Amino acid sequence: MNLLGIDAGTTGCKVALFSLQGEILASAYREYDAQSPQAGWAQLDSSAIWEAVKATIRTVTSANPGAQIQAVSVSSLGEAVVPVSADRQILGPSILNFDIRGEEFLPALAALLPDERLYAINGNTLGNHFGLTKLKWIRTYQPELYERTYKFLHWSSFIAFMLGADPAVDASMANRTLLFDIHQGDWSETLLQAAGLERLKLPAIAPSGTVIGTVAAPIAAELGLPPGVRIVSGAHDQCANAVGAGVVDAGSTVFGMGTYHCITPVFTTPPDPQTMIARGLNTENHAIPGRYVSFIYNQGGAVVKWFRDTFATLEHRQAEAQGRSVYPDLFAEVSLEPGKLLELLVWRSAVLPHTM
Repeated sequence: MNLLGIDAGTTGCKVALFSLQGEILASAYREYDAQSPQAGWAQLDSSAIWEAVKATIRTVTSANPGAQIQAVSVSSLGEAVVPVSADRQILGPSILNFDIRGEEFLPALAALLPDERLYAINGNTLGNHFGLTKLKWIRTYQPELYERTYKFLHWSSFIAFMLGADPAVDASMANRTLLFDIHQGDWSETLLQAAGLERLKLPAIAPSGTVIGTVAAPIAAELGLPPGVRIVSGAHDQCANAVGAGVVDAGSTVFGMGTYHCITPVFTTPPDPQTMIARGLNTENHAIPGRYVSFIYNQGGAVVKWFRDTFATLEHRQAEAQGRSVYPDLFAEVSLEPGKLLELLVWRSAVLPHTM
């Protein structure tokens, strides 16, 4: 028996086939780009990314015909959601965390939800990179889309839903909306009322590791999956990375490198809120029950991708035409010693604060 893991990130998706002993039997990766319809906007084409995910799954299954896949689970980027209908139709793009849409709601929300009050419920302080302000933007400026939407699903939940699962999200992902109560383990009526949003537009809560459905027969046939594959509730990518690295107990931490570089320490009880707020740190649910995490991060692979696309465009296209990556060539040019080039990242705090 084997397991299939899917990871949907900001800049690409990965699919890996594992044995029950954790051995990687096959893997595939497909890159994609964010769209910017106008200055300050950043979004993913939900339909195009779903097609990329399916193509990546097919790459793995076609290379391993007859693989006895028992279950599939999805990890993903945190805040972005996809609007879907009850019959699993994609209704619109997915607004990314560094998109400026929604920042106009921050002053009024700050009056209703000062840092201490919000942190006591959700473990985060207010910011426009969370799902709350993006959902308010859709409700305010795209009311028809908001009304038509059956559920707004995080990417891990969205991919699972499109495969055939019930609309469900785990706590580590639900945290990224600012609408979740980390102590009660459910959506917060207090925060929903303050935000003017409806619980019925959000999925049910299903802890990581919970079976939330099976892959539908038509999609299984399309993707080369055997019948009856169980779909298991996944997690926020940083939390899933921590679990994969064995970082599940207090006093341990993982340094993950992807679109973002992220340090994820683990706690068994929520740290003192005042201490965390003063340092700009969050407290959120881990993918492991009874554990909490914080995120300390900065730009990582996104900057490398920007450098490639800006300064090595021709080399990148030539490498792609040859079926290989240009990154080994670029990295070979990097000195092992610190160089004289200084990289300065400047972000507006309303767009991307210091903590995730």
